[in-house]
Amino acid sequence: MATEIKLLVAAPSAKNWPLALAGGGLVVLTGFAGFALQALSMNQSLLAAAAGVALTAYPVLSAANTTYLVTSLRVSARSGILVKSEASVLLETVRELRLKRSPVQRALGLGDLEVVGSGGSVLLAGLEDAEATRERILSLAE
Repeated sequence: MATEIKLLVAAPSAKNWPLALAGGGLVVLTGFAGFALQALSMNQSLLAAAAGVALTAYPVLSAANTTYLVTSLRVSARSGILVKSEASVLLETVRELRLKRSPVQRALGLGDLEVVGSGGSVLLAGLEDAEATRERILSLAE
């Protein structure tokens, strides 16, 4: 059996975070503005603020607890805040690499790379240099 060598360790880019922070911050401000204008009760304002904090914190915590690993044998993604999960695809079974980039991701220089193998797939979301990672995995899978 061949020795497994770590070739690339990555995580979702921190460039994804400003969008999460902006969305959650907007909900927090809406809650407090509604209270200030007397459109919402104190409980509704606090609930809106808590929802905004959760919307802000979850994507950031999720990204901080996600790791992508490319070795000489496999591509893996480990993630989870409370419940940890791992998905991996053996390089010898890789059939397709799908690069997806939304307009916002293109503007930020990010991309999502789906590694499809005969036994399943692994999504590497929010990579900073997704095209280079794709090329590297392609060269390893050949």
